[in-house]
Amino acid sequence: MKPYIAVFAMLVCTSALSAEPMNLDWLQGHWCQTTGNALTEEVWMKGSQGSSVGMARTLVDGNMSSFEYLRIVHKEGRTEYIAQPNGNPPTVFVATETGPDSATFENPDHDFPQRISYARNEGGLVAEISGPSGGEKPMVIEINYKPCEVG
Repeated sequence: MKPYIAVFAMLVCTSALSAEPMNLDWLQGHWCQTTGNALTEEVWMKGSQGSSVGMARTLVDGNMSSFEYLRIVHKEGRTEYIAQPNGNPPTVFVATETGPDSATFENPDHDFPQRISYARNEGGLVAEISGPSGGEKPMVIEINYKPCEVG
């Protein structure tokens, strides 16, 4: 290996391991979307040093139809989104894009979803999950959250 290639490879590895944790303050809150007789809620605690804990549930006619434990952690120089839907074993998605009020996480080896993204907007929080659907186009599910009304 030529010396300049080895130095470049070492710099790339070093910079990846020293990546700073992302600021998750924009994700914090209790978010809701109502569609017909279904209520989808997602709650995120205040982030700390690139990590946060969340949970989600969907109620249909007042009965819980699904739930999910969520974590975002920063370790070994990368940020990971860890999802555990309905108590299943954790699935890890790695941050591929981040901004001051957005983040995208991907796991191309997972069946569905393979991509999870969040973005804050003036009215709330938009979550999008996407991946293969068995058809020509990938399946995309968008959730337009608003702050939940307390009460």
